[in-house]
Amino acid sequence: VVPSREKVEQYQALKSELEEMVAGINGEFGSINWTPIIYFYRSLPFNSLVELYNATDVGLLTPLRDGMNLVAKEFVACQTKKTGVLILSEMAGAAKELGESIIVNPNNIVEVANAIHLALSMPEEKAIERIDTMQGLLKTYNIHRWAHAFVDALKDTQTWRKNIEVKPHGLNKGTAAKTQLESDDYDFILAIGDDVTDEFMFKALPKESHTIKVGSGNSAATFQIEDHKA
Repeated sequence: VVPSREKVEQYQALKSELEEMVAGINGEFGSINWTPIIYFYRSLPFNSLVELYNATDVGLLTPLRDGMNLVAKEFVACQTKKTGVLILSEMAGAAKELGESIIVNPNNIVEVANAIHLALSMPEEKAIERIDTMQGLLKTYNIHRWAHAFVDALKDTQTWRKNIEVKPHGLNKGTAAKTQLESDDYDFILAIGDDVTDEFMFKALPKESHTIKVGSGNSAATFQIEDHKA
């Protein structure tokens, strides 16, 4: 355990609770020749941390909300022997990238316990295959590629902000859709949109129409997809 916020009362209480649990487990299951949990409460130099990552059979990272993403990637990157297995909370953002880890719901104790058993009993060749895949991903999607992707996305955002939409007063996509529908009798109507102004269109179309909202947020559309790639 790396010391953190030691002056905060809740952290002090958590430290005491953790140490009591460790003492209880070691007292019940330990022997003169074996200690189930070797507990340290101190900071470690990065070189020592790298050695521990590499020597670890199972990395258990179960944040209850998004976090510990760098730790997950450090664990994978440091696996020179490639036999370590990563168990990762589905809450962590890195879970979307490190798909070869064992993904768990951190609030489900049984699921976490089963994941630990699976990791400890995993054949070595399977563990190596998983680490190889994740290390390849980290090499490809490194900090430089991430930075370029971030800047490109930012540029796209700035470009769209420069667009000015000019339209007659009282006219929107809903009134335009109604006008078009009055001109003919259509057998099939499909409308797709990703802009807030598309809601006028979704609301104006007949109920039997097939309307699709692209993106998040509430919508009057019948269907909704996350993005245009879905």
